[in-house]
Amino acid sequence: GEGEEGGGRANKPNACLMVVTTDNDLAPCLRRCRAAGIRVVVCGDYLPRPKRGAGAGRKTKAGRRSAAEDAGVGVTEAYWRELQTSQRDRPVGRLRLASAVDAALVWDGRRPFELEAADRDLLAEVLSEKEGGFQTREPRDAPVEGNVAGVWRRRGRGVGRWPNADPVVPE
Repeated sequence: GEGEEGGGRANKPNACLMVVTTDNDLAPCLRRCRAAGIRVVVCGDYLPRPKRGAGAGRKTKAGRRSAAEDAGVGVTEAYWRELQTSQRDRPVGRLRLASAVDAALVWDGRRPFELEAADRDLLAEVLSEKEGGFQTREPRDAPVEGNVAGVWRRRGRGVGRWPNADPVVPE
């Protein structure tokens, strides 16, 4: 039927593009991809960074309490509260790049995260293929820096938890 070329149904996207970037100059290109019926997901560090020097937040009572509560790894409750507060101050949906796409995976490259066993096995396999094999000073189960901390979806209500059962781009 009409609009079904390429195996897709009318008005249904038949492709998805994932781009790892924070480059706002890609926004017009990604907007065109969406207009052509391609679902677009970006992954990048969209978290605002403190405007003051290191440790400045710890000078206040609330900052010291937050730092004491959040000495953990991954998305702890204290970390999640801080992430939600930062999103109220600078919503991902208002960023030029995010406004051009269907969804954004929020990456935090400064925080330690635990890896699932399958991810750890894949990392070990990739690193073992490099010259010299898998060599690290860290124990195999040590946290790694950087992972997806949340997901923003068009027509959503801010940044949601990651991973979760909902598809990144709803059908």
